[in-house]
Amino acid sequence: MNTEVLMKLPRRILVIDDNPLIHEDIRKIIGSANRRDELAEAATLLFGDEPQKETGEDFKVEMDSAHQGQEGVALLKKSLAEERPYMMAFVDMRMPPGWDGIETIQNLWKVSPQLQVVICTAYSDRPWQEINQLLGRSANLIILKKPFEIMEVLQLIETLTHKWILGKRAEARMGALEKSAEDRGYELVKTREELAVEAEARTEVQQAWLEAEERFHTVFESMWVAQAVLRADTLEHVDVNLSYLEFLGQSRTEVVGHTLRELDLAGDPQGMGRVLSEFQAGRAVSNLGIVLGCSPFEKRPALASLTALKIGTQSLLLLTLLDARKVRPTRDSGAVPAAVPVEKKSNGAAPVTGNGPTGILLVEDDPMVRQSISQHLRRLGYQVLDVADGEEALRCWETNREQIGLLYTDMVMPGKLSGLQLAQNLKAEKRALHIIISSGYNIEIPANTFATGEGFLYLPKPTPPDIIADTVHHCFTRM
Repeated sequence: MNTEVLMKLPRRILVIDDNPLIHEDIRKIIGSANRRDELAEAATLLFGDEPQKETGEDFKVEMDSAHQGQEGVALLKKSLAEERPYMMAFVDMRMPPGWDGIETIQNLWKVSPQLQVVICTAYSDRPWQEINQLLGRSANLIILKKPFEIMEVLQLIETLTHKWILGKRAEARMGALEKSAEDRGYELVKTREELAVEAEARTEVQQAWLEAEERFHTVFESMWVAQAVLRADTLEHVDVNLSYLEFLGQSRTEVVGHTLRELDLAGDPQGMGRVLSEFQAGRAVSNLGIVLGCSPFEKRPALASLTALKIGTQSLLLLTLLDARKVRPTRDSGAVPAAVPVEKKSNGAAPVTGNGPTGILLVEDDPMVRQSISQHLRRLGYQVLDVADGEEALRCWETNREQIGLLYTDMVMPGKLSGLQLAQNLKAEKRALHIIISSGYNIEIPANTFATGEGFLYLPKPTPPDIIADTVHHCFTRM
């Protein structure tokens, strides 16, 4: 019960004594105290004066009587069930034939340990040391000798009931503090667990990012075509490969950290300005013919491609440049290296036109690698269908199996299918299908996979473009 409510309730006491006269005496004393409050209220009505109170609280007393200890304990339990608890009890020491005062108090405190108790006795048959030994030292126990004075009884009632209320108030505050501490402790534990999970997830993301970055950079640096990664908003060079630096004829420090405009590459309407205009207009930019001013004294014709990239939350652009002086057009508007002979197998071998299908299904989860190989094969004149994982490859296979004569797949990819599983599944459906499996980790490939004579070939990453061309040419010439 709320302690503020308790403060406004009557001070409820219980008298347990086998002598009816004791009950009458205490009731008269209580009645005189209550009548003083009534007289003060009457004086207020008659004379208009505020009553003088010794304390700031109402002091009304209610009393219940029990003539045996068992009866008193029953009344105490009932008062607690009704939320009208007794605050103190007067208990006689001798109450034949039932419990004596000691046994009665022991049972009262079992029900309500906070109950304030006054032992009323006219005898000295129980010394104080024995009472302490039987009941234990308690601040809730006082001995009152019979016969007692009216003032003693009133002081005990007011003091002990007020003490009981203060004890309840302190108990409520302690409970609130413990509940608050428990809630805060739970919140701290929960927060700590959430932080631990978040830290673990962040570590995993960082590790995956580092691995992806290392893989990206390895492939990026080994690219034979000139490539640069730009910030989408400022066109600042974030990273470039060696081929890009060679194409511009500048060092890394002269390029990285600088924008296309700072390098005087973005303003020419016949150069990068055209590329940017096409891209910003929402049109695909692939092998767009431009003239690039690499220096005030030199302009180079080039084929430019621009692709949007998303790495984490960062928006980037991948710029690819081919020196147009080193390529020649093909019948499907692609470009092949100018030094590549058409009639024989060599670096950049030309596509063959045999009896079987010559379409290529390219499966690679790394977008940069996929784009580079796809563009290279298309420049050589091949029809290429490129996808990112095994599940997407199966869907593409279902609608294009008659045109596909070669599967070029990465070994390790996201999803349920590895490159080897995909190759085995498609090979089981089409025995004439040629297979090229590419990987940067030789240990991923079982030793006997390529000794079966079933048309499986293996290319380690990174793969030079001339090796890709020769291997693809080799597959189709065996048809």
